Parts: sequence; structure tokens; C-alpha cells
Amino acid sequence: MRIQKKKASIQYPIINNVSCVIAALEFHPTEDILMTAGMDKRIKLYNVSNASKKISSIYLHDLPITTAHFISQGRQVLHI
Repeated sequence: MRIQKKKASIQYPIINNVSCVIAALEFHPTEDILMTAGMDKRIKLYNVSNASKKISSIYLHDLPITTAHFISQGRQVLHI
């Protein structure tokens, strides 16, 4: 496994030797939820209290994500 750091992003190998750059990583303000977003055009939510089980994955087909944040006390996600 090779890990590279690029401009405050992390590149890591995923399924079938495809790689992805994580551009945003944030914990929910009140729940045990981790959000990741990146250049693979996906926002992913994980339950970190349950062996990091993926809760949801949202694909934005024309939009690589450069940043994402929980807003409205964690009820919504803002992405750019």
C-alpha cells in the first residue's frame, strides 16, 4: 500500500487499483458520523461507532468535490 500526501489531501488505493483523493474529512457535530468527500465525486458518511460502517454514499456525476462541511447542526452537507 502506498500513501501520498498532496496539497492537504490524502491519496489512497481503493478497489481494483483505482485511487481517490480525499479533499474533505469532517466529523458530525453531535453524532458518531464521519463524512469524506473528494475527487471521486462522492460524499460518503460512515458510522464510526459501528466498525466504520458506511451509512450512505452520494455520487455527483459532474462535480469533483473540493470541500464539504456539515451545516444546520449537522442536518445538511454543504459541498463546493
